[in-house]
Amino acid sequence: MSAIGSNILISVKKNCNDHSEMILDYYCTDHEIVCCRACISNEHRICHNVLPLELASKDVKRTALLYNVMEDLTHLVTTLNALNDNRQSNLQSIKKTKSTITKQIRAVKSKLLKQIDELERELTTSLSSLQHKHEMEINKQKQEISQVLVNVIENKNEMDFLIDHGSKNQLFIFLRQQVTNIHSAEAKIQQIVSDSQEFDITFDEKKDVKLESLVTVRVCSTMSSSIPTKEISTSPDKGGTNEKHSRV
Repeated sequence: MSAIGSNILISVKKNCNDHSEMILDYYCTDHEIVCCRACISNEHRICHNVLPLELASKDVKRTALLYNVMEDLTHLVTTLNALNDNRQSNLQSIKKTKSTITKQIRAVKSKLLKQIDELERELTTSLSSLQHKHEMEINKQKQEISQVLVNVIENKNEMDFLIDHGSKNQLFIFLRQQVTNIHSAEAKIQQIVSDSQEFDITFDEKKDVKLESLVTVRVCSTMSSSIPTKEISTSPDKGGTNEKHSRV
């Protein structure tokens, strides 16, 4: 490899890949390949169009090969630049998309928080309503219990008084009346017990609810359509001269 001027490096190989000690000095037009003298002896003995490299390259600057290679290299440069621009554009697009999606995520968060606040208000209202409803029922039963208790205590106090200060007739009549009153009180108590319930308010949380199932972030990929492409006019080991020469 040698340098021309200050920037261009020449990478043209002078020696054969298969015979490193031999110089490339022949061109086989049958196989369209540059080769050395050893290659000619080993692989191209029956080829009819083997030219010295000096003769094969004599008019190279006027051949279709030069035009095709120049056109293909120019196209490759154009394609690679377009591809690089496309990748850079995709990077910018991803960055812009990230910013947009970040705003969307914040919007979803705000929406969810509002829904959670609304749910909290609804649950709190429902809780207060349930509490009020059952407190009313319990307080009603307490009033009934208190009324029965007051009557029983009054009867007991009256009985104690009659035992100490009343006549036997008064006590007897009172006791006979209390048998009925006691049965009535017991029936009332049984009714209260039958109607009484142990109220309890519970909170049921759904454990399997996952917020990440509500929204997702994913990648959508498509083929790039803005990159120019065309079929390369030259192919490996192709592109000899257009002129025919006799074999050496």
